[in-house]
Amino acid sequence: MTVVDRFLQYVKFDTQSDEETNMTPSTPGQMIFAQHLENELRTMGLKDISLDENGYLMATLPGNIDKEVPTVGFIAHLDTSPDMSGRHVTPRIVQSYDGGDITLNPTENIVLSPRQFPELLDYKGEDLIVTDGNTLLGADDKAGIADDYSIYEFRMPPSPLETWIELLTSTAVEAAGLDMSDMTRAGMVRDMIVENPFLATDRGIQTLMPLNIKLMNLR
Repeated sequence: MTVVDRFLQYVKFDTQSDEETNMTPSTPGQMIFAQHLENELRTMGLKDISLDENGYLMATLPGNIDKEVPTVGFIAHLDTSPDMSGRHVTPRIVQSYDGGDITLNPTENIVLSPRQFPELLDYKGEDLIVTDGNTLLGADDKAGIADDYSIYEFRMPPSPLETWIELLTSTAVEAAGLDMSDMTRAGMVRDMIVENPFLATDRGIQTLMPLNIKLMNLR
């Protein structure tokens, strides 16, 4: 499965946050998605997989070389912003973006324009993923999860892995903030919080941008 295929599957899950519930996870859909991710990790063969009542999912990808190596943590969150609906997301791939306006919804005249978001021009010639303008895309942070999980899948044995990788996929970032208290579980010496860049308007439009991670010591 490619990272794009994985991401397009993830945005089907409604994980919008609700700041009024004072609960973690703040909406039922977040736990449903966490359980889906748990099953995916088991299928991939990761170790020490745990999902707690707060929707915090952890797993280990052990190093497979015969020497002591550091542990690196990859952190991403599955909840999405409370500011716009994450239900019935309809993603679309804009191939080889030409630098002009992107019509997201011709019926409602919703347009994503570099005149309003000049950052778009930084991605001219690249593929973008957009919505129809009526929902969040959820790239923050399902794109980060898709990146993480694709790395795990790529680094499964027999690929040599000169480190241990610890995974934390959390809820509650958008509504309450991440509780880092469990991050010492595996003695992480380095962690990477994977937040994918995105653009947003007051209509909650997001575009998934390419995310390239250079992994030190992960040869």
